[in-house]
Amino acid sequence: MNELIAQPITPPRTWYLVALVILMIALALGAWGITAFVQKLTDEPQYLFAPGIGEVALEAPGKYTICYEYRGLIDGKSYVSAKIVPGLEARMVYKTTGRQIPLSRLRYSYTYSTGRRAGIGLWSYAIDEPGVYELTTWYPEDVDGPDKVLLAADHRLGLGGILTMIASVMVALVCSAGALAVFVVTIVLRTSNKKRLQSDAQVAAGNVPPSPMR
Repeated sequence: MNELIAQPITPPRTWYLVALVILMIALALGAWGITAFVQKLTDEPQYLFAPGIGEVALEAPGKYTICYEYRGLIDGKSYVSAKIVPGLEARMVYKTTGRQIPLSRLRYSYTYSTGRRAGIGLWSYAIDEPGVYELTTWYPEDVDGPDKVLLAADHRLGLGGILTMIASVMVALVCSAGALAVFVVTIVLRTSNKKRLQSDAQVAAGNVPPSPMR
């Protein structure tokens, strides 16, 4: 009588755990990217009214964006204006030294809308040291604009933040697809190997005649 030896079904069930871990990492990564994106949008900016002269205190070196907010909220008071971008000109200087900070018109479309705030990116700038910066805005002689519009002067999202969010979501999607692939392949292989082992066991027990050799 043939002795039957139980053989494990491969791959092991731990591969389901591997798929679950990959999926958890993917969800966490996607959630982090989206949360960071939303947090940047909902952070209270430093507001300035334009045209005019205002100051913005920046605590860290880096790149910033000045946005025109056609819907804003300051101290519980709402400010709403036309969505059309005003034809403002601007100049920024480092107040301590008077050094001018170059302002660049955005070469890409940057808009946002969250809660009671909505705006459009106008200029980007970069600083290499923290401090107080003075922003002067005005209308050219041939431009007639509103008497007062709202500017958010210290956005740090910009294109880099958008790309970071997109990259994290894309990686999360790839990881999710990988987790699904591991799960499906594990099911298929375990099912196939289980049937093979059952067939081998029946042959060894004499219940099914072995396939004739050619």
